Amino acid sequence: MFPTSNRGFLKFLIVLIAFQDVAAGVAGSIMADLIVAFPEFSPTTVMLIATIPGLLQIFPSLFYGKLANKFSKRALLTTGLILFIIGGIMPFFLSNLFAIIVFRGILGLGVGITLPLSIDIITGFFDGRERDFLIGFGTSTIACVGAIFFQVVGGMLADSYGWNYGFLVYLFPIWILAITFMFLPEPKKQDVPNASIKDVLFKAPKTVYGFTIGQIIFSAFIFGYVTNISIIIQTEGLGNATEAGLAISLFTTGTLITGFIFGRLRSMLPNMIVPLGVLLTATGILWCSAVGSLTMIFVASVLGGMGLGIVL
Repeated sequence: MFPTSNRGFLKFLIVLIAFQDVAAGVAGSIMADLIVAFPEFSPTTVMLIATIPGLLQIFPSLFYGKLANKFSKRALLTTGLILFIIGGIMPFFLSNLFAIIVFRGILGLGVGITLPLSIDIITGFFDGRERDFLIGFGTSTIACVGAIFFQVVGGMLADSYGWNYGFLVYLFPIWILAITFMFLPEPKKQDVPNASIKDVLFKAPKTVYGFTIGQIIFSAFIFGYVTNISIIIQTEGLGNATEAGLAISLFTTGTLITGFIFGRLRSMLPNMIVPLGVLLTATGILWCSAVGSLTMIFVASVLGGMGLGIVL
């Protein structure tokens, strides 16, 4: 076990890994600029820059258990962060849309490794309340703070210098890679039963599968907000990529706010909490499409993000 005197630093390193877990949203804040930059392609094709990371991160996540049994946590962390950094930065140097989409997919593969890894490392070092706190704090609070940083700074860089400069924000995780590689120890390997997918897939309560399918559909609709809010703001003359990044970051802020009050909400509305979350998100997104004021879009984004936080 990590020395007690260094446990605070260890916690810092572990939650730091989650900082970039939902950072693929940079493309959403500059989507209107990207569509203008590639007029020969349909907006739907250009939007793959924003959506392909979420699709490809599924695959390493599905096989994370096998990867964790075969490779060390440090090797997985290094690989995930390198893929993330390369996939994030390379679009800065490219002018070919399909090459950009390929590297955005590489970024997604990196996230697909680091996302489950951040939780796995926590369970390898901590248990009980410390473990529960770090999982919630890392995967919710720190991930949301990271998302806000990438979305706002990426939008500001794009406005100041050009759409491709927005991708330079992915230089930031280099220091996360360096500090975790130097100081994060390898957790003690745990004995995990080697159950096959066939053995466990249909043993959960039916409610689990209903929620899982519902979450997939719900998440698909969320991408409608991420990919279109920049277009709405800029085509309506309400702002630029900075304001679009701010709107998406406020959506994330709403998710963060819900994390602090979720326990109380669930105790008050135990059977209605998920419908409430879906309703808030739907209301917020519909409001964004209907209002003609940047301030109201910001308010609606927070509301929609709060609903997303409940469902998550």
